[in-house]
Amino acid sequence: MKSTWDYSATQLLHQEGIPESAAVSKDESHVDPMTESGQHILRLIYSMIQDHQAETWAENRMARLATKHLQGALKKVSKTCAEVREKSNAIEERTEVEADVVGLKGHVEP
Repeated sequence: MKSTWDYSATQLLHQEGIPESAAVSKDESHVDPMTESGQHILRLIYSMIQDHQAETWAENRMARLATKHLQGALKKVSKTCAEVREKSNAIEERTEVEADVVGLKGHVEP
């Protein structure tokens, strides 16, 4: 299905049931705002622009929300990684200390 942006001015006139008249120039390069049909087509175009702006605003809002959620998730992942790194370092240090203790026990004579 075509969006409203895909239609020419003449097609919009037909779609709205407006008889093609002096509203649109022959080459469809401009709309004559002095005719009722021309005013109607300009209102349609203005409405389309407003709809498009509303869609764009909604898309931008959703993108900002998604970015915010992703940033929050990234902070949680970073925090979890830091905690895992700390625990890993603690285990490694404890393992080294235990190895040293075992090594000392082997050298101590009873």
